[in-house]
Amino acid sequence: MRVVHVVSEIGTYGGERFVEALARAQRRVGVDAIVLVIYEPTRAPEDLPFLSAGRRRSGGRAQGGGVSFFFRLVGLLRALHADIVHTHLAHAKHWGRLAAFLAGARCIIHTEHGNAFDEGAVKRGLTRLLHRRTRRVTGFSQGHAERLAQRECIPPDRITVIPNGIELEPLPVRTDHGQTTRAILAIGRLEPVKGYESAIEALALLPNRFQLTIAGEGSLRGSLVRQAERLGVRERLHLLGYRNDILKLLGEADLVLNTSSSEAMPLSLIEALCAGARVVSAPWPGAQELARYGARLSDDFTPASIARAIESALDVAPPSAETLAATREHFSIERVALEYAGLYAVCRPGLSYQDNGSEVPPRTGYVGLP
Repeated sequence: MRVVHVVSEIGTYGGERFVEALARAQRRVGVDAIVLVIYEPTRAPEDLPFLSAGRRRSGGRAQGGGVSFFFRLVGLLRALHADIVHTHLAHAKHWGRLAAFLAGARCIIHTEHGNAFDEGAVKRGLTRLLHRRTRRVTGFSQGHAERLAQRECIPPDRITVIPNGIELEPLPVRTDHGQTTRAILAIGRLEPVKGYESAIEALALLPNRFQLTIAGEGSLRGSLVRQAERLGVRERLHLLGYRNDILKLLGEADLVLNTSSSEAMPLSLIEALCAGARVVSAPWPGAQELARYGARLSDDFTPASIARAIESALDVAPPSAETLAATREHFSIERVALEYAGLYAVCRPGLSYQDNGSEVPPRTGYVGLP
């Protein structure tokens, strides 16, 4: 079974990290997984078959100069003779699937990594056309899949639920040390969708022993600093900028906080749960899936509700060994890789892979809307 994963690039964002981990895990269970990126790579994984269509960026944006990269993408997909073309993230959602269709791909699977479907009319029409040419679309949770069906007009029986997954081996296991200072960690870009204004307001409602650390960079840094100064919590707010040692930070945090208004299933929260850290999240659609594995959801998006959820989460004991083991098994990239292999086999009967006796069919699978 040959699967070509098409993605914008392999970088540090959650969706890109997931594609890399998934391809690596699939190769371990006998799937011939290849990663094909649209942009010129900033790095190439040494342990994965890896190709690039060579689209250029300038200042973080796609550079003009035509669509020659698209014809290279079509040619590469045609030459690879994939049994499955599996697309991920925004650019591959459109360019990747259109190229796969023109290359004559027999089966296209798309994983939707986002939860905000606010495309313009032209792009929305293209999206719906490509959905009709896609054998199956996957979402990370029942709530995410229901939103996909409603907002993207995908027939529910063509949506499969397979959760996000992570590589477990490097994760620390968090232990409580009884310290009086309470370290809250938030991870993500300093952009409006992440809701950090609410996190800082919640910090101002909490006792002085609470400290908030945010790992991420973005356009709101200045305004967040000014907000913290205005609320009198500047000394309790720590903006670290971009960090590549998130696992170390997870090991030091008492609680991991997510105040985003829109998520699909962020890797940072999965990593926190699998490390045994307490997690508090705003109630974006699909967050209930994480609540089943110990995350505490605020009642709403207000700072007061977030502050209450933080205090109540720290009042309970950390997860038991049994709960932690179940969480790690559920979100293991090994299990997720087997579920995708099972989905590929459903979509293309007759395909096989070496699963070492660990075959796992896609769980529950299909969205049922009321």
